[in-house]
Amino acid sequence: MGSIRIRIAKDFERLEEQMRQMMDNLFGPVNPAAAVPLPRFRPAVDVYETPGEMVIRMELAGVVKEELSLTLNQQQLNISGRRRFYTNDPVQRFLQLEIDYGLFARTFQVPRLIEESQIRAEYNNGILEVRLPFRPPTPAKTITVKEE
Repeated sequence: MGSIRIRIAKDFERLEEQMRQMMDNLFGPVNPAAAVPLPRFRPAVDVYETPGEMVIRMELAGVVKEELSLTLNQQQLNISGRRRFYTNDPVQRFLQLEIDYGLFARTFQVPRLIEESQIRAEYNNGILEVRLPFRPPTPAKTITVKEE
């Protein structure tokens, strides 16, 4: 029963987006904020830590590398992009449309300080893998108290 509700919710989201686009095409955006596209889906991710790094694996089949954006701001990693609908076929009508298209964005909190110069990101076979190496712990510093 749960998967049916999710599918119906996605169908209504698509219908809402199509109606919004039709209204925007006919009358223009209602306000400037309406012209800003919002993320439409959340790609599946696996996030885990090893003793020396945090690893994020994101499922992005069909997304071209040039459509990806990764930014690190303090201890927050943002991954965003777009999956476009591509076809060379003259589509008469859709019989089934289950793949999510459009903008996506995910944000991850990095639990520890990392070595920013050693961050690695690879995209192979539809999987984006980001490795964030942790900074080694700094040794405790002894502070001497002076007497006056």
